[in-house]
Formats: sequence, C-alpha cells, structure tokens
Amino acid sequence: MPMMLEPLQAAESVVDALNHAMDLDGPPRERVLTLLRDFQRLLTGRSEVYDMQLILHDQLKRKEGPWIVERIPTGPILDRIEPRPDSEPQAVIDSAAPVVRMIIPEAIQHLRRPRVFIVSEDLPVTYRGWWEREIVDKFLKPYGWTDLMIAVWAAGPDSMLGLTSYGRQGMPRFTQEQKRLSSLMLRAAAPMLYREFFDANFADAPAEPPPGKPAGNSAHWDPLFGHELSERQRDVLRLLLRGHSEKEAAAELGVSAHTVHTHVKRLYAEFDVSSRGELLALFVDRRLLDAA
Repeated sequence: MPMMLEPLQAAESVVDALNHAMDLDGPPRERVLTLLRDFQRLLTGRSEVYDMQLILHDQLKRKEGPWIVERIPTGPILDRIEPRPDSEPQAVIDSAAPVVRMIIPEAIQHLRRPRVFIVSEDLPVTYRGWWEREIVDKFLKPYGWTDLMIAVWAAGPDSMLGLTSYGRQGMPRFTQEQKRLSSLMLRAAAPMLYREFFDANFADAPAEPPPGKPAGNSAHWDPLFGHELSERQRDVLRLLLRGHSEKEAAAELGVSAHTVHTHVKRLYAEFDVSSRGELLALFVDRRLLDAA
C-alpha cells in the first residue's frame, strides 16, 4: 500500500512542491513538469511512480468542445508517448470529448472545488456507467493501465483544469486517501496554473457564484473566498488564515471556544477538508492570504 501522509503533512508537502516549482527559472511548462513530478512522488510515497498528466481545457461551451489548450504528461508510459497533434495518443484524446463533456457540468457546478473520479478495470462491468466503460476500453487497456484517477477544477464556466493519474498492473489501487490528496494538489496548484497558462489572476477578481446562486440573491455569498459563508464564518476563517488558534479566535470575537469550534467544523465541511493544514493549503496564493 502507498505510504499515506497525515492531513497536515500532506498539506505541507503540497505547499512545498508548489513553492519548489514557483521558485524555478524557466518557461511555465518546465515549472509545471517539476510540480507534476513532485506530485507523483507524493501520491505514492514510495519508489513507484504513477503516470500523470495535466490538461488545460478552454472554451468549454464549444459544441464540438472542449479545446485542449495545454497537455503536460509525465510518467514511465506517458513519457514515451509523442504529444504531436498527429500522434495516435492525440487521436485518443480527441475521442474523449464525450467523456469530458460529461465531467464538465460537475466542475462548473462546483466552481473552485475539485471533483475527483476513480475508474478501475476491476470494477464489474455491471457497476460501470457508459463513460467508465469507455475509459477502460479506450484509455486504460490499450496502454496497460488498470486504474485512472481524474481531478477536475474550474474557476469559471469557460475553462477547466484536469489532473489525471494512471495506475499500472502490479501497482496499488487508488485509495480514498489518494483521492483526497489529488483534490488538495489540484486545488492548491490552480492559482499558479491559471496565471501561467490562462493569464488569469482570478485571486484578484471576485469569484462568480455557481449556477443557481445569483450574486444579488444571496447576502452570504463571499466573492473573496468563493463560498457561501455567514458573517461569523468569514470572521473565523480570516482569523484562522492569520494563524490564530480556536481559543485565540474566540477571545478576539468575544464568543466561546465551543462556538468557534462549531464554525470551524462547518468551514471544513464547506471547503471539503478535514484539517487546518488542508484549509490553509487552499489559500496558498499569497495575495488571497494578504487579503484575508
């Protein structure tokens, strides 16, 4: 089994990998490749390395859609696949449009929150949906892969990031812990990836409410954090991001520690994290921290 990190260790390791990539000189593609290789090692914690690739999609509303802006692969198998437009793998990617179109609504419905899917050839055919069968038959078996984990993340309705990891025969199956780690990786890296490839500094701009939540229809939608928060939850979150303990936050706000703890639990649920380390990793972008 892969060596799994404690939530705080995982968050710190993801942040370290992100800082390592951002500190490097060179073109964006090389920095992202370094980040992916660090993520590969984090995902297993051992000598095995999953194949991994980052795909950036744009113009998601195109009917023939979605357009692949950038594809950065790395791994024992992916490193040997030619990324040229006329290569066989590119044809396979192009044929994935129906599957990607199925996943897009999930990403858009949950803006700035990763959605992670695991598909395994071990799953009985009777338990697979059509898109899972298509993934197994078209994207796993021909290349000797047995499992796929894909995390998708969208800042808005027009562009999406996809982080895919592939397991091979003899490697451990993906676990729920790795699913959570993949979600954390993509969520923490998204600001850098959007700046590098979409030239978009979304941390500087108000977040759009997800579909069904018009900006003028909810007094609790927070454009900075991109979530629906109460005023007290925003206060508690800002104090946590500044390094306050729950006890210190309670003293600052003039409420009981129990009340703050209740707000913290609700924040964890809202941001889909299980620890303060994971919560802090979501705001690794310094400008968002400075604004808190």
